[in-house]
Amino acid sequence: MNHKNSLQHLIIVGRGFTPVLTALFLQKKWGSLAPRITLVQCGENPDPPIINCVGSIKDVHREIGIAETDFVRKTQTSFHLGTLCQFPNRSEFFMSEAPYGASIHSVRFNHWFVRYLQAGKTARFDDFCINAQLAKRGRFAPPSPKPESVYSQVCYGYTLLSEHYTRYLADQLGAAVSVIRENIENVEIGAEGIKAIRLKNGSSLTADFYIDCTREHGLKRFISSVAAPDTAAQTWTIQDAREHHLGQPHNFLQAASESLTLTAEFRGKIYRQAISCNPAAPSPWLRDPVPWQKNCLSLGPATSNRPALLIDPVHLIASSLYRLYNNWPTDNDLKTPARTYNSSFIDEWDRIADSDSVYLWAATANGEYLTEAAEHRMSVFASDGRIPPYENETLLEDQWAALFFALGITPEVADPLTLGMNDDWIVGQLERLNQALQGAAEHAPKMDAFYRDQVLR
Repeated sequence: MNHKNSLQHLIIVGRGFTPVLTALFLQKKWGSLAPRITLVQCGENPDPPIINCVGSIKDVHREIGIAETDFVRKTQTSFHLGTLCQFPNRSEFFMSEAPYGASIHSVRFNHWFVRYLQAGKTARFDDFCINAQLAKRGRFAPPSPKPESVYSQVCYGYTLLSEHYTRYLADQLGAAVSVIRENIENVEIGAEGIKAIRLKNGSSLTADFYIDCTREHGLKRFISSVAAPDTAAQTWTIQDAREHHLGQPHNFLQAASESLTLTAEFRGKIYRQAISCNPAAPSPWLRDPVPWQKNCLSLGPATSNRPALLIDPVHLIASSLYRLYNNWPTDNDLKTPARTYNSSFIDEWDRIADSDSVYLWAATANGEYLTEAAEHRMSVFASDGRIPPYENETLLEDQWAALFFALGITPEVADPLTLGMNDDWIVGQLERLNQALQGAAEHAPKMDAFYRDQVLR
């Protein structure tokens, strides 16, 4: 690593958790080599009121020195195991990061599940997922350090209010981060990008690099030849729940009335996010084609015209921050790292579009929603149970398999390596696994009881 950072001053603009997490992440990752950071809090807050985070948030928190117990208590955060998906004329299914089943003789579980079905047995793929069994019972247990325990497969994230998260992150910022609360009046542009920012109070700011986290593209629109899309086609509603309790350890994804609705109950409130999906005329999926342009990077809610369904915003921001850190300029050349960053960013969003397009297809029965890569995955899986790999994946192989099985796509054949085992042996193995998972889920504490005894105490 260089003994001197090529970027000496960084300006981040926007409101909500994205600019604060960006400042904290870069400050912690660079340590004594961190650039001077100015955080300009301006524009509207684009954050959703509630966030259901996947397990990767814990890795990010460890990187920036956030202790789980302190974070959970101070933000009044709960635990998140996944999403229960409900579509018309289909069985509900649970989408989770946790493994579904277990590999046997180095063969992935979904192939053994195909053999189980071919033996005349009836089951759902998520019957073999500990997260699904816990969540459907409203129970929670942390991962066990013992590999032989079924609890060792538990994989959890968090459910929290975004305003609490923003406030907590802001409290972690060091003195090296300057915070200015003022709107932008104008931006001065030069051949290399942004030269200066003029604020409403008449002052001017200059830096080596600028990060635009605003919904309204407060910086990027001054230098971008292609306007970044506005996030649209979603509405939020909040209402009181019948009972004031912590809520379930999962949220719901439901298809109805030309929209996909994500619902979460949390601390006496019901939060609903409706995302439009026109069955007759699919709207195009747009994203910022050049997020890093010259000396300005767009980050967060303005990078796509629709929110990702099950890929939470904290994960997406963290992914971009790691990408930025790994492509940090080492000299005055910004073009080379920008080119690498942009290519990886577009590829990641292509993979997000793949997974989301399958949900939109299932909700609308319109094949035009499917991306070419999603159709290819479905075709290969239906043929022999394989999941074609892509770079910058957002879903695990087990998650793709769970999605396809739930939508009625069952492979014609299983992995040839399963043919050496007879049906009775396979049925016995899977039924013992199922019984172990069901028993473990039944013995886990209810979510409220676990929170009361293990967190509040």
